[in-house]
Amino acid sequence: MGINLKEEAKNLAQAAAESGAEQVCELLLEGVVGTVAPGAVSTVLAYRQKRQEKMYLLFLEELRQRMQIVEERLQKLSSHSLLVFREKYFGMISDYALEEVQEEKIAYMVNGLANLAAIEEPKEDFVLQYYDTLLELRLLDLAVLKNFYALSHRAGETYHELLPKLGIDTGQYVMIKEKLTRLGLLETDKG
Repeated sequence: MGINLKEEAKNLAQAAAESGAEQVCELLLEGVVGTVAPGAVSTVLAYRQKRQEKMYLLFLEELRQRMQIVEERLQKLSSHSLLVFREKYFGMISDYALEEVQEEKIAYMVNGLANLAAIEEPKEDFVLQYYDTLLELRLLDLAVLKNFYALSHRAGETYHELLPKLGIDTGQYVMIKEKLTRLGLLETDKG
C-alpha cells in the first residue's frame, strides 16, 4: 500500500486554489479595508498568493530530493499509520510550508516530514509544536541554536567568532538567546 505523495500534493494545491481564497477576498473587500483601499487588498492578496506558490514549489522540490528516504520509511509503517500520514500530516505540514516566509527553512520542514515518516504513531500535538516552533524561528535563531549545540559537543564557534560571521551585534545575539530560552530550546543556569 504505497503512498503517492506527488498525487497528494497535486490534490492539495487544487483544493487550496478552489477553497477559501475567494471567500477571504470577499470578506476583506466588504470590510473597511476594501472601502478605504481597494487596490491595497488585491495587491496584498496577489503578493501572498505568489509567495505561497513559491514556497509550495520549494517544498515539493525539497520533498522530491528526499523522496527515496521518505518512501523507504513509509513502507515500514502499518497501513493505518500510512493512511494517517497521507491524510493528516502531509497536508498539515504543507500548510506550514505555505505560511513560511524564509525559503531556506523549507528544507527544515521537509526534514521534519521525513523524520515523521519513520514514526509509527506520532502525537499530533508534538508535530504541531515542532512546526509552530519552527515557523516562529528565523534563520539567525537557527544558526545560533545550531552553534549552541555544536558548542555543547566542543565543535562550535566562540561568541566572538560567531557574531561577525552572522552579521549581528551583542544586543541582537542576546535577543536571540532570550528567544531560544523562552521557547524552551536553551536551558539557563537558573533552572
